[in-house]
Amino acid sequence: MKASNFPWELVLTVAMRQFGWPPYHVWQMTPREVLMATATSLSASKTPSRNELDALAARFPDMRSTHDR
Repeated sequence: MKASNFPWELVLTVAMRQFGWPPYHVWQMTPREVLMATATSLSASKTPSRNELDALAARFPDMRSTHDR
């Protein structure tokens, strides 16, 4: 990945705001280490599309339990 394409703003936001890492901690890591450490948080921040929600609803339909009566 070219340095100009690296999502620095997003990665630094996640690292400092969500993880509470100080800037010096982030800058001691390589870009690959930062991405690996923040990968779950970065992907979790994506809002699913309507189609993705519909697919999940079809795959995991709501089921009535005996407590719903």
